[in-house]
Amino acid sequence: MDRNSVSWNYIGVLPKRIGKATNEVHVGALVSIGDHASYWNGLEVESWYRRRNWYVTGLDGNKATLGKDETGKYTMRIPISTNFLTVIKNSEEIKGEIKNDNCSDY
Repeated sequence: MDRNSVSWNYIGVLPKRIGKATNEVHVGALVSIGDHASYWNGLEVESWYRRRNWYVTGLDGNKATLGKDETGKYTMRIPISTNFLTVIKNSEEIKGEIKNDNCSDY
């Protein structure tokens, strides 16, 4: 076997290469909000928001602005510290998926 056919056989078991680390909050990432999270102004994030996953639409240091939720039905547009966020899917993973029309701008 030549070198290419051997490496081709192992592609399925190698980890998927992605542009961003899955734990790094970045624009385009789908994130969840942690328990006891507060908005940038210090007010507590309501549980209704914490039960949903949100797309990051802006980032300035450790201040992230969240936009639409995963369904595309609700929009948040409120800044929150990245310390309260956990990345569910990074933007590179999301690009490879078929999205509904409501989320097509992310």
